[in-house]
Formats: sequence, C-alpha cells, structure tokens
Amino acid sequence: MRILAIGAHADDIELGLGGTLSKYAASGNEVHSLLVTHSAYSDFTGKVLRSSEVALQEAKNAAIILGISDVQCLGYETKKVTYTVDLIEDINRQIDRIRPDIIYTHWDGDINQDHSAIAQATIVAGRNAPRILMYRSNWYKSYKHFENSIYVDISEHIDQKIKSIEAHVTEVSRRGSGWVEFFKSHCMINGQEVGVKYAESFQPVKWLL
Repeated sequence: MRILAIGAHADDIELGLGGTLSKYAASGNEVHSLLVTHSAYSDFTGKVLRSSEVALQEAKNAAIILGISDVQCLGYETKKVTYTVDLIEDINRQIDRIRPDIIYTHWDGDINQDHSAIAQATIVAGRNAPRILMYRSNWYKSYKHFENSIYVDISEHIDQKIKSIEAHVTEVSRRGSGWVEFFKSHCMINGQEVGVKYAESFQPVKWLL
C-alpha cells in the first residue's frame, strides 16, 4: 500500500501517528510525508526558536527512524495557513503524484489554525481517495470532540515513535522531556481502550472496505 501522512509542521506527524507509520514501513508499505509549512517560527520578541533549515533536517532525521521513504515540504508560512483553493490544489498535486491508498491528516476540530485549515483542504483534495483518517498532534481543549474510533496497535513500534519525536531536538529542548512522556502516556491510554499496550487512534472521514 501507499500511505500519505500530511502535517502542518515538522513534528506533527511523529506526534500523531509515528508508531502507525513505523508499523506500515516495517511491513513493506510505501510511506510518504508532506509538510505544509516550512516550520520556522519566532517568539513575540522576534527571536528565532526554530529555523526552516533545522526543522526540515529534523523531519528528515525522524523520517529515517520511522522508515518514511519520501519527505516533501510545501513551504507555507508557519501560523498563517488558511483554507484556500491554492492549498487544496497543492495538496491535490501530491495526492495525484503518490496515489495513496490511505491519507492521514490533521483533525478538523483542532484549535491550531494551521491544523484545521489543512484538514479541511485535505478532505476536499482527497475527495477521490478511498480512505482518509484524521489524527491529533496536540491536546489543547477544543469546542469539538475527537471521535476516535479506529485504533492501531503500535506496541512493537512505540520506541520508534518516541525516537522520532526526540529527533526534533529544538522542540524537545524547548518543551522538556515531559512533552515526550505526555504523548507516550496518551498512547498507553489508547491501548487500554482496546486491550493492547500502546495504540494510536484516528477519526475516520471515509474508509473503503
């Protein structure tokens, strides 16, 4: 199968479905990732917290850990992604190029504006794709509920997920080890819901059996 994971920023894909992608790759599937933004950003004083060059290199380092064969970046500006025809067409071109069997994208109820815009654009761009699942890569409170009803057992791939998150050195150094542990703990909670040690969960948009 061909898998396409779409993320707004370098680290989103690893946080939301790193274990799932590692499992796909280990089984011989073709795994692609698409970053929409260049992922550089600054604080309110203008101090650069992560450059685009560092972000992309960290994403590529994480991809190696997970077995992702192809990393593409659209270069949109961080924190300024909006739901537009241009965004839909840019994602559509990647879908046409890869012809994925499964597309993973952000949850459309995410309060991060980049995330929600990309989710909406992916659903339209992937209108002819057979399967689309949405994932969460942060856990800020939203006015919507994440209806996660599809789970993937990543018990044998939790180490790869954690290492892929840790490959984003700039983010780990800024947020601390508790940030990594939070996502590991959430995978444990998901796992308890379905009777395995660790799992990642997804909200379906559509799924062709």
